[in-house]
Amino acid sequence: MKKPIISVVVPAFNEERFIGACVDSLKKQDFDKPYEIIVVDNNSTDKTASIAKEYGARVIHERKKGRGAARQAGFKNARGEYILSTDADSVVPTDWIAQLYNVLQTG
Repeated sequence: MKKPIISVVVPAFNEERFIGACVDSLKKQDFDKPYEIIVVDNNSTDKTASIAKEYGARVIHERKKGRGAARQAGFKNARGEYILSTDADSVVPTDWIAQLYNVLQTG
């Protein structure tokens, strides 16, 4: 895979009911540049991490509790030029990355 332009970081704690739909919506973006999806498992006790992997996300683990710590771990592992973040229970529209990328490009 080419170096991603965008990294999408998704902090997650016990989100097995929602993470599949979230990652699926991120995988179905109308965006023609390379991007990566990073799910940060924040000590989940359910199947959040395995479901995220099944849907094609790169999963990293952060033991320090809290959304801030999880988001920061994702940012540190991001390879993209730009970093976006969304919640694990969100389903984003198909133009979400493209719209935010355009804003970042125009300043």
